[in-house]
Amino acid sequence: MLDFDHLLGGAEFTRLLASVRDERAEREREAREEEVTEVRLVPPDWAGFAFTKGMRVAIIGGDERPERRERLRVEFGFGELEWIETSPNAGVARVHDLAQRMKNGSLDLVVVLQAWVSHKITDIVFGTGAPACEVVLSATYGVTQVQRAVERYLLGIRHD
Repeated sequence: MLDFDHLLGGAEFTRLLASVRDERAEREREAREEEVTEVRLVPPDWAGFAFTKGMRVAIIGGDERPERRERLRVEFGFGELEWIETSPNAGVARVHDLAQRMKNGSLDLVVVLQAWVSHKITDIVFGTGAPACEVVLSATYGVTQVQRAVERYLLGIRHD
């Protein structure tokens, strides 16, 4: 990967540079995860399986990656997994449809990918108030990040 960080030296680029570095680090972590696809990252006795195994799940945010989708489905034992891509123009309409499906009981769990959704989308999903559908906020779509999100929101385990 080419490194252009030195071009972002001014104070006005501080937040941008931090975001670029965070994204780069996350992609490197995910690449390392992908290298060990034979190794299961989630332990077989993980308490969070009560919220994932066999469940109808939607992930919202970013662009769907088929290999990542399959990896998450296998790791967490999801019964069904739908990935709802978001974009500035189409995201909100899809989210209102998702919220209705949450209320109708068509989903058991929604994973919101914080890195790729707006606050508006996050507020809509978390504000739906669907009692039969759990919602978690994951930093990204990495297995470890989704696992930590389930642990934090549904099992009350903090990773500080």
